[in-house]
Amino acid sequence: KGLLTHSLKDKKEEAYTLVRKGLKANIFSHVTWHVLGMLQRTDKDYKGAHKSFTQALRRDKANAQILRDLSGLQVHLRDFKGFVESRRDLLTANPKIKAKGLLTHSLKDKKEEAYTLVRKGLKANIFSHVTWHVLGMLQRTDKDYKGAHKSFTQALRRDKANAQILRDLSGLQVHLRDFKGFVESRRDLLTANPKIK
Repeated sequence: KGLLTHSLKDKKEEAYTLVRKGLKANIFSHVTWHVLGMLQRTDKDYKGAHKSFTQALRRDKANAQILRDLSGLQVHLRDFKGFVESRRDLLTANPKIKAKGLLTHSLKDKKEEAYTLVRKGLKANIFSHVTWHVLGMLQRTDKDYKGAHKSFTQALRRDKANAQILRDLSGLQVHLRDFKGFVESRRDLLTANPKIK
């Protein structure tokens, strides 16, 4: 409820109040810590968000979404050592996530190995939305925005309702000044994931 309230105008304080009440009721709730971190991240309080995500992770060490959010924040804060650890934990806790290439890419002098792993993944299964998505993230990191756009689009063809792919694609569309595409992607995101509303 706090996250939803935060998205409405002039409701920021109410959102934080709801989340703090949640923590007062149960300080061990990984969900409440995670929501607090997302609110702080939205408000560009990156250090506060990092602390909250870390608290959430202490309560649920194998939570994929918390690990993703924390690792994304670590990249923003240029904490690359922490990013590698978070990605390793994500892959260890969730062996189904075939994102080894993304982890390798974060290490020095391993860029080509990362791309090789991803291309092998596509050769083995060209219909994998995960592999296309990872390729897009690698390309975006290397500022190959057109390539990333193509890869995210390919990923979305394989999983049309995937919230993370839609978010990544829409963010890239803003960067490429494709505002019509951005509006469509956001509409698709809200249609496919009504809980986001």
